[in-house]
Amino acid sequence: MEMGEPERGRRAWHDGLVRRRAAAGLLAGVGLVVLGTVFVVLPGVVVDHDLAGESVAAQDRLKAVNDVRTTLLRWSAAWSCSSERTPPGGNCG
Repeated sequence: MEMGEPERGRRAWHDGLVRRRAAAGLLAGVGLVVLGTVFVVLPGVVVDHDLAGESVAAQDRLKAVNDVRTTLLRWSAAWSCSSERTPPGGNCG
């Protein structure tokens, strides 16, 4: 029974599958970090920059941050629906 050649083929296939899964997991993790930064950190930075050090009530600042976050979310939804990857009749109606 010669098992050397088929085993190497299976092993190479398995190693390639593991590499692709690891790369997909890494890419998903990076994507989550980017999304978290865009929707959690960036709105506060934009509002702080816009206020330029002025003192405002906490409620007004939170509303401004929420408005920036809503605008970013709407922009990202519109961008994803307008991309060429979206199939006709997709979930962008």
